[in-house]
Amino acid sequence: ILNHRSVRLDFGVISRSEIWGIVFLDVNGDSSFNITEGDKGIKGVVLTLENGLKAVTDGSGQYRFPNVSVGEHVVTLDLNTLPVEYLPTVPLKKTAVVFEGVSYNYNIPVKLQQ
Repeated sequence: ILNHRSVRLDFGVISRSEIWGIVFLDVNGDSSFNITEGDKGIKGVVLTLENGLKAVTDGSGQYRFPNVSVGEHVVTLDLNTLPVEYLPTVPLKKTAVVFEGVSYNYNIPVKLQQ
């Protein structure tokens, strides 16, 4: 500390923003992921952002767009990658407004075709 001087210190801490969620079979139709109710994630589903960035769901149905910029983004479900026996119960496109250091969650419940 010096009198009448300022010094900038960089602690290397940054806040990151992301968009993430789960694509899952919604067994009881409540639009919430409940593993105890028998809901299960769906692997291999592709989601894209408006800038072309892609994410693929893992074995538990989770996808993640890490380090997205602050602002408005459009998440789109690629219907061609969803197994044919499932239908989404939410729109294929969702606008997400992302703030600095905040994780935006968008889960996508699906149901079995009848």
